[in-house]
Amino acid sequence: MYTVWLEYLLQELIEKIEKEVKKRGFFGLERRIKVTKSGNSLVIRVPREIAKSLKLEKDTDITIYPTEKRKLIVEIE
Repeated sequence: MYTVWLEYLLQELIEKIEKEVKKRGFFGLERRIKVTKSGNSLVIRVPREIAKSLKLEKDTDITIYPTEKRKLIVEIE
């Protein structure tokens, strides 16, 4: 019975999170992209849908920094 109760709570939480993500306009924006090279630098392209949802435009200042071994944070200023 405990397992059923826990599964119900987890499903309820997942539904709340999904509803909030959809409300904010971020649902379905995950994309897999390739890192490319330009000169001595690596380039990460931001897909149009993601740039639009973040109001990210050419010449926008951003800050990037690693937080874990395989995680990079991008903050729009």
